[in-house]
This record gives sequence, C-alpha cells and structure tokens, in this order.
Amino acid sequence: RIRPKTLNIAGPRESQQPGIGDEVRKLLARVFKNRTGCGPV
Repeated sequence: RIRPKTLNIAGPRESQQPGIGDEVRKLLARVFKNRTGCGPV
C-alpha cells in the first residue's frame, strides 16, 4: 500500500509520518485559510 506524497497531503489521517507532513499540513492550512477563510482543520 504505497501512495504518493500528493495523497499524503490530501489525506493526513492515513499518513502517519510526522515531520514533513506536519510542515506541509501547516503550510496548506495557512494557504487554505488565506484563500477560503476557514482552514480544512
């Protein structure tokens, strides 16, 4: 069950790898917050 990093970003729940995932999630949350006004989490 090997999935690309693109899916890791889309589904952080399945991704159990801390570190880069956390940073990507934070960055995405910031972008989403600035774009839509309410982050995904």
